[in-house]
Amino acid sequence: MNIKYEPGSLGDCAAILVLTNPDVVEYSCLLYGHSSAPHPYGPIKIMTGKVVNVDVKNPLTEKTEFIFRFDNPSFSNRWEASWIERHRKASGDPSEV
Repeated sequence: MNIKYEPGSLGDCAAILVLTNPDVVEYSCLLYGHSSAPHPYGPIKIMTGKVVNVDVKNPLTEKTEFIFRFDNPSFSNRWEASWIERHRKASGDPSEV
């Protein structure tokens, strides 16, 4: 069984997973999750004149606008902002979101 934890806020969260079989027994298991602020990743190496897709995931529970900025004019993007659906990843063209 794969269990995925995608919190909508920072902090701790707990739940009880209950598995039952009417002929035998009931099993319960405590699940504990912890979420913290995202950490930067990289470096992302980009060769001169090449394009690299960087996935951006919206960890929030509602559709949210993300604004993209660079601190160096040598880097650019076709779009400055994009609305990303909750718990979805966006990469490339904002019309794909």
